[in-house]
Amino acid sequence: MSADGADFGLPMDAVYTWVDGESPGHRARLAGHLMRERRMAGTEGFETRRFRDNGELRYSLRSLERFAPWIRTVHVVTDGSAPSWLNLAHPRLAIVPHERIFPRGDDLPTFNSHAIEANLHRIPGLSEFYLYFNDDVFLGNRVTPADFVGEHTGQRIFLEGWPMPWSRRRGSTADRALAYSQRLLDALFGEVRRRSAVAHTPQLYRASIVRQLEAIWPAEFRRTSAHRWRRPDDIALRVLYFHFLVDSQQHRFFPAHLARDAWPSTYAFVQMTNDGEARRRHFADVAARRPKFFCINDDLGTASPGDVAGMQRDLKDFLESYFPGPSSFERTAGAETAARAAGG
Repeated sequence: MSADGADFGLPMDAVYTWVDGESPGHRARLAGHLMRERRMAGTEGFETRRFRDNGELRYSLRSLERFAPWIRTVHVVTDGSAPSWLNLAHPRLAIVPHERIFPRGDDLPTFNSHAIEANLHRIPGLSEFYLYFNDDVFLGNRVTPADFVGEHTGQRIFLEGWPMPWSRRRGSTADRALAYSQRLLDALFGEVRRRSAVAHTPQLYRASIVRQLEAIWPAEFRRTSAHRWRRPDDIALRVLYFHFLVDSQQHRFFPAHLARDAWPSTYAFVQMTNDGEARRRHFADVAARRPKFFCINDDLGTASPGDVAGMQRDLKDFLESYFPGPSSFERTAGAETAARAAGG
């Protein structure tokens, strides 16, 4: 490994999940399955914000190219569509439809991020080590592989300052899935009160360990993959994987240690609400600190069109100022206009 940790000695890919909730195809599939599975209506799995595309992927890819140029291949996992601005001819870009990673066609279409994440390790040609990004996660400063994994120290696990949900009876569907995943770990290692949640940073996975988890809990992986909507008995891979590394330290698994960095220089989490003044204040704070990682979470729910437009305008202004100029993953303006006109 080089002095700055930029050469881990192994290829490392990046994986994104993306959906355009406004695309006609997505809306038709969603509406069709809502009609057939109306008993699920009213749960958090149907919140508009979960499928709203605020244009974050464009800027997350700019952040990746600028601050992690050592990434080998970028895999964008989608329901079959792709943004009109995306340069599909890029030699380091692969569009991965859900059909290529879900082993059972009957599980599709899916609207469940837990199910998608449980199958990412099946991406054809994926590197052994891969960084998983939600499209609302960004690199805010230069990073190297050593920020995630060390040749001698093992994997770094970045934690939030708040405890994980513990109850399987109370809270949102997502919270109960976090609790369920902890119960699976307890059955294997004994009961542990895990004090901190995994942070909203890029998450490093090792494909062989994910396969090992699937071998330990095959029924749970299969059941989650088959859940079209989020369910309380989903496995949440970020809990199962990262806390498995911690809880199994005494065994033969890949070593891990908890990263308790000075968060102001490492991480920022912005939860966007209808309060525009607070939004802009949080954006200014991130721009001043320039942390290595930041996440901008859309928490507007079913806000009015005017509120959504205001949020998207503030977000674009901030991201354009932080990541000015297109990346090589973007089509030229003329090509993007032609692709949009052609519907692809």
